[in-house]
Amino acid sequence: MKTKIVILITFILLSNYSFPQQITADDYDKLIDYCACKIAYTYTKNYAAANKEKTEARSFNDSINLKLKSFDLNSVELDSLLSRNNFAKYNASLKKRIETTKSEILLSYTIEENKEQIQSNLFNYNKESDFSVFFSNTPNELISLKEDIENSINKKLEPFIISTPQKEEKKEEIEDKNGEQSPVVKNRIKWEYFLAIPILLFLFYILFKQQILKLNNKIDTKVSKDHFEEFETYKDRIDINNQDLFKKIDTLKKDLDHKISDLSDAIALLQTKDSSNGHTNEVSSPKIIPQKEESQTELNNYYAPRPNKDGEFLETSFSKTNKDSKYYIITLVDDRNAEFTFLSSEDTVLEATNSPERYIDLACNAINPLNQHAQKIITDTPGTAIKKDNKWVVETKAKIRYE
Repeated sequence: MKTKIVILITFILLSNYSFPQQITADDYDKLIDYCACKIAYTYTKNYAAANKEKTEARSFNDSINLKLKSFDLNSVELDSLLSRNNFAKYNASLKKRIETTKSEILLSYTIEENKEQIQSNLFNYNKESDFSVFFSNTPNELISLKEDIENSINKKLEPFIISTPQKEEKKEEIEDKNGEQSPVVKNRIKWEYFLAIPILLFLFYILFKQQILKLNNKIDTKVSKDHFEEFETYKDRIDINNQDLFKKIDTLKKDLDHKISDLSDAIALLQTKDSSNGHTNEVSSPKIIPQKEESQTELNNYYAPRPNKDGEFLETSFSKTNKDSKYYIITLVDDRNAEFTFLSSEDTVLEATNSPERYIDLACNAINPLNQHAQKIITDTPGTAIKKDNKWVVETKAKIRYE
């Protein structure tokens, strides 16, 4: 907010300055024509006043004075005006000076250089010319005319020169044609003008940088919000999966309790039968039946995850007891040969039927069509695998069926 206020103040300061217009060749041509009209009017007026008995005086009063005194450049044509009013010789001389002056004005020159060129050419008459001879007798009139032309040029060129209302004014006294002192104002542009533009550019840079920072903050906020929403969605999915898991655990617990209850009822029934056959009603201690030794086949069984995309079981992922994330039972025949069957359970069957290309197709061929509502996957014929390094490569696929 502070930066915007400073920029506003800088704009207000700059509004006090006026930038120059671009001057064109047509502007110079109009200026030269205007000055020529001034000179022609002054010369013919003074000539007519000094020579009232001559025909030039009547021409001035009847025609030239009426058309030139307003200096309306849109309606005045010097060539047609002076050539038919006894000023043909002067008109030819003035016309030549106008053409020469216009041809020597170049836009590549500065305004000051062109201004000096205009003044020099329009007053550059031979000493023998009527113009020079006439004004040699009235030098004050010539000085006044030159000052008038210079002031007219300055006024016409003012829109094309940098100016400000806050200029330091310095007055110098010069003598006019009557010997009196008249003030001439010299303008000097204040140094603040030259600092305004770089300061304004610097403030614009700061404002632009602030806008970039705000935009970055908005982007960061949106990204953080998106990440939070994504996390919440993932959390909800985890909660749903946990709820499903808890439901399965509760179901298994209920089944186990039911089986324990059935077992207790069966024991009680056996005890009742023994009592009816003359045996005592004492509950005999259960006999400890020694466990049979595991067969050699069971000792060589391992639980394995699904094979990789190349149809290989990684030996490093085998387990003797852990069935988590295991889908196959590997039975080692010898050091280089093994058989495998599908490990059928509720979870493995659900996963396998949902994505058979990942869990079944790489190691098994189904006898019947895929049944995504199957409760079991039965292995009719075990598959075979051979060992290469620490991998067991599927040699022949197992034959399974869905039930």
